[in-house]
This record gives sequence, C-alpha cells and structure tokens, in this order.
Amino acid sequence: IDSLQSFTIITGANMAGKSTFLRAVGVNLILAMAGSKVCASSFIFKPLKLYSSMRTADSLSENESYFYAELKRLEVLIQKLKKGDQLFVILDEILKGTNSKDKAEGSKKFVDQLVKFQLAGIIATHDLSLCSLAQNHPQKISNNYFDVEIINDELVFDYKLKEGVCSNMNAAYLMKKIIQKLFPYIKPFKNHVVWNIVYNILYALFGTLSFVTLIPMMKVLFDQTERVTVEPVYTGIGNLFKYLEQ
Repeated sequence: IDSLQSFTIITGANMAGKSTFLRAVGVNLILAMAGSKVCASSFIFKPLKLYSSMRTADSLSENESYFYAELKRLEVLIQKLKKGDQLFVILDEILKGTNSKDKAEGSKKFVDQLVKFQLAGIIATHDLSLCSLAQNHPQKISNNYFDVEIINDELVFDYKLKEGVCSNMNAAYLMKKIIQKLFPYIKPFKNHVVWNIVYNILYALFGTLSFVTLIPMMKVLFDQTERVTVEPVYTGIGNLFKYLEQ
C-alpha cells in the first residue's frame, strides 16, 4: 500500500476468502499505522485514512433500506475524496441491494469515478464484468482472484491470491448440495404446512437466482422424478420446488 494510484479488484467463488482478505488488510493497516506488529511476513504501506463499506445494514428506525444505507455510505466516501482526503478504500460487493443489471452498471460507473481521485483500495466482487475496468485504467486498476476447485465432489480452496480474473464459481454447486440434503426430509411434507414454510424460506434465500441456471441442476439431482417442461424465464429458485411437488 505505497501508492495513491493503485486499485485492486478481487474476484472469487463463495467462501474463497475475499471478505476475510479485505478485513485482514484493513486490520493490518490500522495495526501498522499504530506502530504495532502486523500479521504478515512483510508489510509496506503509506499512512492513509481507512474507509470501508463492508457490513452495511438497513434500519427500520431510520426508515432506510439496505440499498439506501449503502448509497449513503458511498456518498460519504465521494464527499471525503472531493475534500482531498487521502484514503485507502475497502469495498465488499457494493450495490448488492439492487437488481443484478443495475448493480453491474452502477458498480462500473462508481469505480470508474473513484479512480479519478487520489486513492488506493480494494474491492471484492462476484461481478466479473467489473474486471474489464482494468483495460480502461491499466495503470491504476489490477485484477486478482481467489480460486476454488471441485475435487472428488468436494470444494477445495487454496486461499492464495493470484493475478487475473476468477473463472471458477461455486454458487450452483453449493445450492445443489443444499437441495440434496434438504429434499429427502421435506418431500414427505409436501402437502403439509411445513412444506409451505420451507418453500418460503428457500425462496427468500434464493429467490433472485435465475431458473435458467437451475434447469440442469434439477435434471442432475432428480433424475428419477417425472420430467416437466418449463419455460426458461427469469424467475426464482422457489419455482424449482413447485415443480418438485408434482
């Protein structure tokens, strides 16, 4: 952390270590600036103010949604930069409180504006389109990633930061594992009120995911079930469980 012209975009699968790495960098920067020991074999840094947006929360008392609270946090960041503050910025999956299209477009425009200021920072994201910004700002933005492999039907993480863009994602694999574990238990209750409760919980958790991604998963998981014809429309994972009721 020795330059105000350095911004790193980190991609990687779920549980690969992105957020943990961001927290480790932030904590070590604070320790270093306090003159304390750091958890690293070496640590080169420039004294900077630390600004993060990692654990934004909504608020009923303040009448703020998650997305609005996040926008306010990012607005404060821009205000500080406009005042001339020299910052090290840590951002974890920004704009995740909105739909995927707005998130992708908004994140690119936001980072594009950020690098016009004198700052250094790290942003972790699942949005691979954000990595294209390194082509527009090769002197300021770099891409790094944490990798994951599936070996013997198990996820294997090496927790090593590598140069480039992540090509292996594991969301579909994790959902497959969850459904495999849950379905034998909930199938006997498909006509019971418990089924409706489970359905609503699963829809709340996974309702924003594309059914197009889940069609192949359904065929793999439930090969013994009767085939159903579905339209590949953008809808929630909850519909998968509706079809499993048949």
